[in-house]
Amino acid sequence: MTQSLTIVMYHFVRELPFTRHPNIKGLLASHFSQQVAYLQNYYEFVTVADLNSALRGETNFPDNACLLTFDDGYIDHYTTVFPILEEAGIQGCFFPPAKPVLSNSVLNVNKIHFMLEAATEKMEALVTDVKNSMDKYRSEFKLKSNDYYYSKLAIPDGIDSCKIIFIKRLLQVELNEEVRNLICNELFHKYVTTDEIAFAKEIYMDVNQLKCMSRNGMYIG
Repeated sequence: MTQSLTIVMYHFVRELPFTRHPNIKGLLASHFSQQVAYLQNYYEFVTVADLNSALRGETNFPDNACLLTFDDGYIDHYTTVFPILEEAGIQGCFFPPAKPVLSNSVLNVNKIHFMLEAATEKMEALVTDVKNSMDKYRSEFKLKSNDYYYSKLAIPDGIDSCKIIFIKRLLQVELNEEVRNLICNELFHKYVTTDEIAFAKEIYMDVNQLKCMSRNGMYIG
């Protein structure tokens, strides 16, 4: 018998207007509480153990089964999400990347998030800096022309502007990993901070926080 499960995935959950980085994309903590209340009214939450049991064919999901997942190991998940879920008796599934947690490094995707946030009012300058960085590494990494990349990638997707989507696609996918790392590091240091360790501690959970959530019924994957 075919079974149905609704999985809702979250990233940043914080009261953005009251943080140091109010322009990143995320869900307000108050809105998360409202969503949890809504889901409690219309869905029945299941755990990872329930999911594994159903996958093995041992049990069936309840009607309107729902599972909540949280990506990237943000500190928001410990300070904001965890207390809400614990009070409601809901198991959340948290999937932190090991490198930021264990070595206090910032993922490139987050470097890009916070570079874009810092350059909200000066996006043209950030695009220029990206192009200047490509000029710097063009010969070493055999990069194509800046016009080639911009024409190929700067296509708005209904959410992001041409400039933003160009930077995201270029630094997340288009260029090879080595040159992406070099450019991300340079621009992160210029626009956000040169203290990557301190910044990582500010935005990611640590091992003790993850252990605390695990002891209190949350799933760490």
